[in-house]
This record gives sequence, structure tokens and C-alpha cells, in this order.
Amino acid sequence: MDSLLQPVAGDNEQHQFCVEVMKRLNIQRRNEHLCDVILEVGSGDHQARLKAHKIVLCAASPFFYNALNIDMTEKKEGVIKLEQTSKAVMGEVLEYLYTGHVDINEQNVFDLLQLADFLIVPNLKVTSVEFISQTLSSSSCLMAYYSAIKYQCPDLQKQASDFIFANFMSVAKSEDFQNLKCEQVEEWISSDEIQVKSEEEVFHVISKWTEGRDHKECKFYELFRHVRVAYMSRSFVLNVILPHPLVKGSAVCTEFVLNAMKEVSSGREDCYFAKPPRNCLKSYEDGLVVCGLDKTYCYIPSDNRCYKMADMRTKGQLPGTCMDTCHGKLYIMIISGDGDTTELKRYDPLVNSWDPMEEHAEDTFYAVVNFQGCLYLIWWNRVHRYNPETNLWQEVAPMSVARWGVCAVADQKSLYAIAGKSGDELLDLVETYDPERNSWSKVGPTSERKMFSCGAVVKGKVFLFGGFLVSNGIETFSSCIEMYDPTSNVWSILQNANWLCAMSAVSFKENIYVTCRKGDEISLYRYDFDKSELQPCASCCSSGDDNFPPWAIATLRIPKDILRTFVKMKAV
Repeated sequence: MDSLLQPVAGDNEQHQFCVEVMKRLNIQRRNEHLCDVILEVGSGDHQARLKAHKIVLCAASPFFYNALNIDMTEKKEGVIKLEQTSKAVMGEVLEYLYTGHVDINEQNVFDLLQLADFLIVPNLKVTSVEFISQTLSSSSCLMAYYSAIKYQCPDLQKQASDFIFANFMSVAKSEDFQNLKCEQVEEWISSDEIQVKSEEEVFHVISKWTEGRDHKECKFYELFRHVRVAYMSRSFVLNVILPHPLVKGSAVCTEFVLNAMKEVSSGREDCYFAKPPRNCLKSYEDGLVVCGLDKTYCYIPSDNRCYKMADMRTKGQLPGTCMDTCHGKLYIMIISGDGDTTELKRYDPLVNSWDPMEEHAEDTFYAVVNFQGCLYLIWWNRVHRYNPETNLWQEVAPMSVARWGVCAVADQKSLYAIAGKSGDELLDLVETYDPERNSWSKVGPTSERKMFSCGAVVKGKVFLFGGFLVSNGIETFSSCIEMYDPTSNVWSILQNANWLCAMSAVSFKENIYVTCRKGDEISLYRYDFDKSELQPCASCCSSGDDNFPPWAIATLRIPKDILRTFVKMKAV
């Protein structure tokens, strides 16, 4: 009677009791006493039979419960075959099922993870994952990453991928990396997140991996296309990449390199925007410079923010197509107040300063555009070419008609001079320039006769915005957005935006950005190709009046340390 009045054992005592019971059961298992289940593991000479208690297995694992309670062969015979599992690993798992303890080490942890997932033993799986994450190394991280994917361990997958990114070069030297399939190597070398000292290191990784593999197995171009040639030194490209047997022996690889070198030598920013550097090598931000005569802004599309830059502090007029970038510097043309001369200024983002260029100050140019690494300046029908690398000027073939208010746009293949005014007549004339023949030729006319339009080329098609035209004898703004398709040699009207007063346009990462006046506000817009409409960006241009000068826009790579000196504008 007195024993019934004793206090109930505490949690600790209950725990000790359970531990002692499981220890005794485990001893019985080891001695094969009262065991009623046989686990056949391995195969052939490595086959072994381990005995256990059905009640323990069913309580610890849903896999065993289903196998031993459903009307299957295992239930009838009391034998479960696990051919893919070794005796040693299954022994460790049984020890865990009976005692809750397991001796995990780097040699057995991935086998334990696999078996814990297969047998549905969550706690053992968690324990294995924790051990792997705490012992990540250059030799184990790839196994950890792909095991995490296979066994649905998202936290481990993230930890392993971060480790691989941070230690990529040492991981790439590991045996596991060298044994990866081509598609797996491609997954890593295509990433912006890998940490390397230079893009040249990525090429060395690919070159090392392909050694000893036949062409079909290594699929060299599938990897090589992810090398960012634009960020390599010219000497490395010429002395290492082009002579490499797998590059030299492949027309598509050689063409890939030469095209990249051609894009870089063209002086346009497009080659950098199309494929940005790895994050660890990124010392620049890809941006748009928006210039008025009294204010200059930098817009970074990636974070939709504007920054106030150093002003040009100059007087004159600013045509909408007066600015472009060439070989990393920005060139802008300002027409004097009397309209008789042009001041050409250059902005160097490395030193954050504007400098005047004295050449050709006696001429008045109406457009400037980068075409194949040189600046082309158009004045009436005269065209001058400036090579920033040699600092040489040259007059090239004149256009067929002397005109002003012309819109000049270009991509890698074509330079277009669009519309304008000749005498008192507005034109729909469009000409293209062939640098090899040094000649101009006419193509399809625009839908409207106008001047001071602005435009950009994206994917070989020319997009034209706004301009001045004459309607019912009155000069007015055009609200038209046109597109020219060289394959059909036809201009088509995409949209009429009644509010539109476009001033300048530029292509940026296969998008078009346009500065427009809407009422008294001058703002930046992005052209949405799918909806055929202009979408507003962050406000970066000031309010203006009727005499406010147009805003010119151009792409530019801004060094991060220089960008930090700019004044960040409030988001609107």
C-alpha cells in the first residue's frame, strides 16, 4: 500500500529506464536472441545476414513497418533484402535504431544519409546532414551538394553551393570535380557566383577538365561559351586561347573568340552589358548617363536608382542624338548659342571629369554615334569619323542629301541616318553607311516626314521615337513610334502616344530607354516590347519649361568607387 503512495518517477528516470531497456534489446540483437527478422545486405561475396527484432524495426522506421506488415514476401518470410547496403553501414544504422547513437565519420556519413533517407529515419538523416555541413571541404562539398539534391536537403544544398562558390579554384582541382559530367561542370562555370581572381582562371579550369577526354565526351564548346572573353587580356586571348588545340580546331570556338574581340574593339558598351563579369570581378555598374546642359544624372537599371553626377557647366544647345559612348568614355556634342560651332566634350568615368576636345570646333554637327569602334559626326551631308584609340579624324563619304535634325543610330552591322530637314522640306529619307565601300545607300523611307527624332537598334531592328513634323501647316511633336525591319525594308507604326515628346533613346541589354517630356516633366522611360508602350523608370530629370534643353542619353560602365561619390537621388 505504501508503495502506491510513492511519487511517480521523473522524466529523467523514465528516460534512463527507456535507455536501459533498449540497451538490453541491443545486446539481445547482437547475440541474435529472440530475433525474428533477417536483413540480407550486400551481394555476392560481400553478402551478409543481420538479425533484428521486428517490433523495434517497425517502431523506428516506416519503411520496415510497411515491409513487415503488408502482405508481401518480407512479411511471410521475415527476410528483407537490402543489396545496395553494406554490412558495416547497416550495422551502424541498427545500432542507431536500438540506442539512438551512431559513430559518424567522413567515410560513412554519405552512406548513412542515403540509408536514413531510404529507410525513412528522419533523426538519423538530420544527424548525418549536420555532420556533413560541419565538415565541408574541397574534397567533400560536391558530394554534399549532389547528395543534398538527391535526398531533398535544401539547407545543405545551399551551404554546399556557397562553399563551392567561395572555394571554386581549390574545388576545381579535386578528384570529384574532375569526375563530374559536362553538364555538371557547365552548371558551375556558367555561374556569376564563383570566386576567381580573373576570368582567365575559368578557362584554365575548363582546359584541365577536358584533358584526356574525347571530343564527344567533353563537349568543349558547351563549356567554352561560358568564358567571358571580353574581360580577358588581349595577350591572353591571342597567346593562350586562340592557339589552344580545342579552340584552334573548332570553327565555332574560334568564331566565338573573334566575335568577342570584335565587340570589345568596337568600343560599344553592349559587349559588357550582354554578359556581365562574375560578381567577384565586378568593379563597375552598368548604367545610363542622362545629360542636360545644366544637370547630369546616372541611372542604374538594376536597382532603379538615379544619382547626380558632376555637371558639364557649359552653354549652348543639345540635340537629342548628340551623345554616345566609345571605348569606355562618353562623348557629347554641344552646339553654340549662335548655332555656328560645336563643342565636343569627353567624360572619363575613371577620373570622373569632363574635358573639352578642340578638334573641329569650326563645324556644326547635328548627330554623333558610335559605329564599329569609331565616332561618326554628321553635319549637313558631311560625315567625319573619329578614332579614339589613334586620336585621328577623317572625313568619309558624304550623304546623298544635306540635312540637319538627322537621327543617327547604329549597331555592330549598320549605321543609319534617319529623316531630318533639307532647306524647308522635312524628309522621310533613310540612308545606311557601308564602311568597306565608304558609301551611303538609301533604304525604305520612314512613315512620317520629320526631324530631331531619336532611336535605337535592338536585335537588328531600328526603333524610332517622336520628332518634329508639320501637321496642317503647323509644326508639332510626333507621337509616333516606328520600327524598321531590314529584312522587309519596311517601316511600320507600332504606337501613337499622344503625350509623347521623345528627346533621346538608347539600347541597353536588349531594352530601349527613352527620355521624354510629358507636360513640364522630363522623365526616363523603358520601352516595353511586349506591350508596345513606354513604362516610367525612377524619376531622374528635373522639371523644365519651354526653353529647357533636351536630355541626351547614353550607356556607360561606371566604376563602383566613382558611383559611391555621386549623390543618390530620392526614389520617386
